[in-house]
Amino acid sequence: MLLSVIIPCYNSMRCIDPLLDCLECQTIGIENIEIIFVDDFSVDDTRMKLKEFQQNHPQNVQIIENDKNYGVSYSRNRGVEKSHAPFVTFADHDDVLERTLYETLYENIVKNECEIAMCAHDYIAEEDKNTRRGVYEADDGQEWYSSQMFELQDNVQRNQFMLQFRNDLECWSKLIRKSFLLEHTIVFPEGMWGEDFYWWSLIEMHLNSLCWIPNVLYHHARKDGQAASKEIDNWMSAQLLLNQEAKRRGIYQDFSEILDLELFEIGFASTVYYWVLGNNFSVQELEGLRRDVIRETTDIFHNPYICSKNFRYRYSEYALELLKEEITERTIRDFLKSIVAVLKAL
Repeated sequence: MLLSVIIPCYNSMRCIDPLLDCLECQTIGIENIEIIFVDDFSVDDTRMKLKEFQQNHPQNVQIIENDKNYGVSYSRNRGVEKSHAPFVTFADHDDVLERTLYETLYENIVKNECEIAMCAHDYIAEEDKNTRRGVYEADDGQEWYSSQMFELQDNVQRNQFMLQFRNDLECWSKLIRKSFLLEHTIVFPEGMWGEDFYWWSLIEMHLNSLCWIPNVLYHHARKDGQAASKEIDNWMSAQLLLNQEAKRRGIYQDFSEILDLELFEIGFASTVYYWVLGNNFSVQELEGLRRDVIRETTDIFHNPYICSKNFRYRYSEYALELLKEEITERTIRDFLKSIVAVLKAL
């Protein structure tokens, strides 16, 4: 097999058909792909659906059955352990792929002898999965753009790469040498949200070479349904774990400024955003997150990336104001007033 595709599944019976169609239509040839489904203890007929697909492709489809619901990170890690191809990638059970996805990634990673080949992706609604996207027509008329090689020779260049690709943290649109993951002991953290942030940031801190393909070849379906994991924690946990792991590996100081930026924005500002949208976080919980940021960062208010407003989200600049003093009901009221004033001025 040329590459392994690892697909965690949880109650996938009603949503996985488009992905299965996409896998069968890959221009690289489905016979050249090792497809590893990891069923995370589904309670519907997912296993039956997967076994039907396996019967059609018995030589290259592997089904791993978890003995309980462990979550998407555990399932991905187990899939990597059981994979046999020299390159691995991931897919979500309800997404759709362009026909040329795996052929393009494979050709570029081999031709450029790089550690990772990565393409662009987008987000689509459920109703678009069987119409404009995926295996049907989008790739036929797509304009192709030149790929770009990144050779990262030191940590200065790695920091700049991390800043440039801050919005591309997900695992699905990347083909990776399995030997790279094993050499640097890179796995997904289990039992929390933000596992992609942890995993990809750790990769970036060790990365030497990557080929970037700007074409959109992967379509991630936005959904409101049940998550693949029942063990959900907040993003701050993943970012704190990442900082701790970087310190354990002795590389934190080389990446502290951008790690602190991510800790603030993903761990704190994102929570504030969802709180404004109506999520039921208490003042005490927000204050706890604020203290985490102050305690775990080097000098957040003089961080050059924050001072130059290298934010992923517009609301991060407003959330920064909440770091300056203890979060109380009064500071929350003042914060909300400032947000309302900004909205009225738009």
